[in-house]
Amino acid sequence: MRQFFAYRLHERKNESGHLLHARRLFQQFLVDAYTTIESNRLRYLKLNQSSLRSDSFDSIKESENAGRTNMNEQGTEFVLPASFTGGPRYMKNN
Repeated sequence: MRQFFAYRLHERKNESGHLLHARRLFQQFLVDAYTTIESNRLRYLKLNQSSLRSDSFDSIKESENAGRTNMNEQGTEFVLPASFTGGPRYMKNN
């Protein structure tokens, strides 16, 4: 998806740049492109959660097993890795 938007944004000699000259419509296109890419990244992380390594989630599960907290009331199990730009772990590490 990112490659598609990069292709569409690239200025070419033989093509007219209607999209690049559309001003506010171009800005909206950029916002939509960003949210589409971000949604795809989040969906990937959500669907592949079991294959991702997460130490702090393991510590949460250990505290649940010890009877310290009820994890059923905490919502769904979805942990953003520190490599996800803009996530809480990314902000904490950088």
